[in-house]
This record gives sequence, C-alpha cells and structure tokens, in this order.
Amino acid sequence: PDRRLPAGSLHIGRLGRDGWRQALEAEPGLRAAVAQAIPAPARAALPALWDGGRLVAAPHLGYAAPGAPAVRIVFRPPNPLMPAPFGSVGQAGFAVV
Repeated sequence: PDRRLPAGSLHIGRLGRDGWRQALEAEPGLRAAVAQAIPAPARAALPALWDGGRLVAAPHLGYAAPGAPAVRIVFRPPNPLMPAPFGSVGQAGFAVV
C-alpha cells in the first residue's frame, strides 16, 4: 500500500520554537521529560509533522496533537550514506505508518 503523506497541507519541517510552544501548551509535562535530555538548539531541529501552522506530531518527543492519529515517520533516503545493518525493501522517501 502507498503510505506516503497524503496530498494537502501536511508537511514535514523542523519543530522550531513555535512547535515546542504548541507541544508544551498541549502537554506541559514534556518540559520536564525532554528539556534536560535534548538541548534547545537540537530540539528545534527535530523533524515534526505540520498541518499548515498546527503541529500534528513530533515523533522524537513522543508527541501527537490531541485528537491526531498515532504517527510514525520513517526516513528512507534513495541513496543512504551507509547500508542498513539488516535489510528491508521499500520505497525511498518519508512514509507515515
């Protein structure tokens, strides 16, 4: 089955300050769980799934917006720098599983 992002306003971008703010507004407990483990500059660069200006998910933080379906984003580059230690056959690109 085709599991690429559906056409529309969903896109993958960096979390940034606005995404972190939205995640904290929805789940204040993330601050204690994540802030010490991931420095702010690194946290801002984490990949996130957006619907326009609304944060839908930040998988590395274990965050999904209230009411959003569970999301797992897998990166499969067409030309990886290193081969995987074990193989799987699939299409290159991002997939939402």
